[in-house]
Amino acid sequence: MISCILGDRQEARLIVDTGASKSVFDKTILAPYIQAIDKTKYIQDLNVAWIKPAEIAMESIQEDDDQIVSAGVNGDPIDLDFFLLKKFQIGKLFFEDFPIVCIDLTNVNQIFAKMNRKPIAGLLGSDFLLQYRAIIDYRSRKISFDSCFA
Repeated sequence: MISCILGDRQEARLIVDTGASKSVFDKTILAPYIQAIDKTKYIQDLNVAWIKPAEIAMESIQEDDDQIVSAGVNGDPIDLDFFLLKKFQIGKLFFEDFPIVCIDLTNVNQIFAKMNRKPIAGLLGSDFLLQYRAIIDYRSRKISFDSCFA
């Protein structure tokens, strides 16, 4: 679990999920900090975004459909929505107009609530961790990112 800053000062929590191919965020929690973007433009901009075209190949993309559908861990389809996160910070990494994929994390956050834990704003997957060259020190329970991105 790591902390991030949404907007200018709203602290949120993210799960580091090295087993997830893509990072996803909760649309409900991020609502004040996001702006919807066109799916078609998002796909065209994948080369400059943090999701690479090869990673999206496993998803079904249909031009006549309004959604790109991905599969969750149990194989059920998940509808994905695309947004720009206006301001976002993890440690010394600072982003503006950061392209993100949102899904409904209500069920996950309900489980966290039953365990008296704070909700999560998203999952940082291997796409983000690889793009920003994350180094995870499991012994000291710390994560760092390549300084060239800070």
